[in-house]
Amino acid sequence: MAFGDRRYAQCHAVLDWDHRLPSDAAVLRLYLSYTDREAGAIESALKSRDREIDSGNLYPEFDVPDYADVDASESYVAVLRPGNHEVGDLRFFSDWRKGVHQSVAREAVAAVRASPSYERSMRERSHDNLGPPVVIGWTPPCLAQSKHWAIEVWLLVDFDGHVGRAHVFMVDSKSHLVTREYFTEVQIG
Repeated sequence: MAFGDRRYAQCHAVLDWDHRLPSDAAVLRLYLSYTDREAGAIESALKSRDREIDSGNLYPEFDVPDYADVDASESYVAVLRPGNHEVGDLRFFSDWRKGVHQSVAREAVAAVRASPSYERSMRERSHDNLGPPVVIGWTPPCLAQSKHWAIEVWLLVDFDGHVGRAHVFMVDSKSHLVTREYFTEVQIG
């Protein structure tokens, strides 16, 4: 589902290897464009990357470029493991992702604060000075397990200055319900 009232013009899919020897995963990259002009730019960028890879492919075991960092309205990266039919580690990227209006952000944080698991995480925090919940940005329904685009909110529960852990909440932007939550590692640098 495209964000807001937008529609997809085109999707470019690239199946790549993980650039490890021995390889233990394939990487699926989806580049979705909202306009024909952007679709053309993505196609040009991918062809340019193909030429760059071809020219440096003399010894593919040494630092061959991949298809990362191609600009698109929405980009998705999924890790596919051999012998497993499930998509793992799906990640979403977009330049506009962080553009959440203040009123929408406030509603999402209020929904998180009303969650019983938020209260548990607040009680279990390692320090009192870890700050309030932080709005990370928009998240697509496929990642939030919601009917609509969601707001991703993180609550830091432990941090030693370098590494820590955050409780991640996904809040449906229409129903204002927490549709998914999990814990993730946080690292600086």
